[in-house]
Amino acid sequence: MLQTLRRRFMPMWAEDQARGLRPGFQDGYDYYNALKSGIQRSPGAQGHMPSRVPQTGLLLKSEQHPTFPLTKKGEEDAGYEIYRGSDGRLYSRPKRKK
Repeated sequence: MLQTLRRRFMPMWAEDQARGLRPGFQDGYDYYNALKSGIQRSPGAQGHMPSRVPQTGLLLKSEQHPTFPLTKKGEEDAGYEIYRGSDGRLYSRPKRKK
C-alpha cells in the first residue's frame, strides 16, 4: 500500500518542494498521512478532509493552511490543546487538568 501511495504522490511532492512546502503537504494539507491513516473525504463535506488523525492526534493542516484558524478553534472548543511534538509536527490532545 505504501509503495502505491508513494508512486501516486511523488509528482505532488516534487511540486511541493519547488513551492517551498514540506513533501506531502499539498496546499498546506498532509494528504499522504491522511490516506496512510485511512482518512477519506466525508460524504457531503464539499471536498473537505478531517484536520486530525484521531488515533495519533497528528494535525494534517499546516499553520499556513487557509482554514487552520478554524481547526485551532475547533480543537479548543472540543477541549483539546495543540502542541508541537518531538518530530516538529503539530498534534492535539485532550487538555490536561490543572
